[in-house]
Amino acid sequence: MLGLNFTQKELKKGNVFFFNNEEFQESIGEDDIREARVEFDDSFQSWATGFKIWFNGMLVHHSKTFPSMERKLNELKEKWNLEQADEL
Repeated sequence: MLGLNFTQKELKKGNVFFFNNEEFQESIGEDDIREARVEFDDSFQSWATGFKIWFNGMLVHHSKTFPSMERKLNELKEKWNLEQADEL
């Protein structure tokens, strides 16, 4: 499993972390950009509270537990060669 450069505590404090992979694709002659955002939503509605991963603007994972979010993020990082970015 890949290591994360942030902790559950940092997410729960409201920090948001970004990952991206910007590559020029020779085959199509365009940039192939993948972006992920990881956050913790401490909503007043208990069903909405949890760790969220947004990928290219779409919610792809929502979980109450940090390990579940970590597994999904690592899958995305491996599949799309994502690296943590300062910000998008």
